[in-house]
Amino acid sequence: MNNSNPKKKTNSTVKWLIALVVVLLVAAGIRLSLKSDWLLEYARGVIVQQANEQLNGTLSIDSINGDILFGVKVTGVAVRDLQEDDILRIDTLEVSYTLPSLIRKPHRLDLFRVNGLQGSLVQDEDAVWNVEKLLPEPEPEAEETDPIYWSVDRLMVDRATVSIQSGQLPDGRLQVDELSIHSMIEMFPDRWFV
Repeated sequence: MNNSNPKKKTNSTVKWLIALVVVLLVAAGIRLSLKSDWLLEYARGVIVQQANEQLNGTLSIDSINGDILFGVKVTGVAVRDLQEDDILRIDTLEVSYTLPSLIRKPHRLDLFRVNGLQGSLVQDEDAVWNVEKLLPEPEPEAEETDPIYWSVDRLMVDRATVSIQSGQLPDGRLQVDELSIHSMIEMFPDRWFV
C-alpha cells in the first residue's frame, strides 16, 4: 500500500506538468498570432471594408505590419473621393502603444508618426471642402455622449505636403512643402493641449 502512494504522487505531478505545458503552448500560440501576417492582413481588410462603408469615397491600405499588442506600421494609405481624386496619401503611419494605455482612460498613445503625407484640400464654389464631402450627413443623436479623453505623447509628422485650393485665398492656392511637426497633444476634461 505504501508503494502505490508515491506512484499516485508521480502521476499527479506529471498531469500538472502536462497541463502547464499545454497552457504555455496555447499562450505562446496566441501571442505569436498577434504578430502574424494573417491577422494583420485580416485587420487591414476589416478596416478598409468598414471605412469604405462609411465614407463617400474610398480608403486603401497596402499593408499593416507590427504587433497588435504594442504597435503597428501602416504603409500605402490613400483616401480618394467619389471622383477618384486623391485627398490624402500617406507613405507610412506608425502607432506605438501599450494595451493597458489604450484600455484605461484617458486613452494614450506613445507615438503617432506620419511620414510622407500628401494632402489636397479643395473648396468648391458652394464653400464645401472635399474633406467634408467624404463624410455622410450625420444622423441626429438621441442623447449626448461623454467626450473621449486621450493623449499622444509624441506626435510626429515628417515630409508633409499640403495643397489648399479655395476662392477665399488671395491667389486661389496655397501649398506647403516639407512640413514637419514634432509635438504632443492631449484632450482632458480641464484642458486641450498641443
